[in-house]
Amino acid sequence: MGFRGRIPDWISDIRRARERGETVLFVAATPGRAERTLELLKEYDLRAAPIAQAEDLYAASVLVTIGSLSRGFRLPAAALQIYAETDVFEEERHAPERRRSVSRTFLSDFRDLKGGDLIVHVDHGIGKFVGLKQIALGPGHDGEAQEFLELHYAGDDKLFVPVERLDLVQKYTGATRPPLDRLGGTTWEKAKTRVKKPCATWPRNC
Repeated sequence: MGFRGRIPDWISDIRRARERGETVLFVAATPGRAERTLELLKEYDLRAAPIAQAEDLYAASVLVTIGSLSRGFRLPAAALQIYAETDVFEEERHAPERRRSVSRTFLSDFRDLKGGDLIVHVDHGIGKFVGLKQIALGPGHDGEAQEFLELHYAGDDKLFVPVERLDLVQKYTGATRPPLDRLGGTTWEKAKTRVKKPCATWPRNC
């Protein structure tokens, strides 16, 4: 099973599985990929839902969850069709194409982001978005440059996040503007501990 980026073929396969009365499950590697897949399926008029939020599991054409799965498979006896992320989305093989792809992803996810906006990094807390920056990689990469998000933190600290790891950050949407966290400080860890409660790691609004 492999569609290698041929989304219309994948959609047709989903429709055939549904016609057979099968439950369809898509396993995404990251929350960001899961959310983008939900949007993609909606464009094809397929009702998709996170498995944790689906009130009627059979009513959704595709259930989406987060996990690690190298290849999808079908269980006819259980009326179940499972797709892995690697079955559907083809990885870009050439660096220039990959950079263009991740740039488009960035613009799609952060279309209204501008310099000075606050960003929340899952490990480092609240920082200020400065812009995108291309940084040349070290030996062994043939001088290839990679695109990063430049984030500034308290005390003139800087953090560069590869655009491929957008799943680690999200735009801050609070009503008030909080102070910046300090890289390596304890403020963010204490804040996470205060609000931590048992729930699934995705969706984000659990």
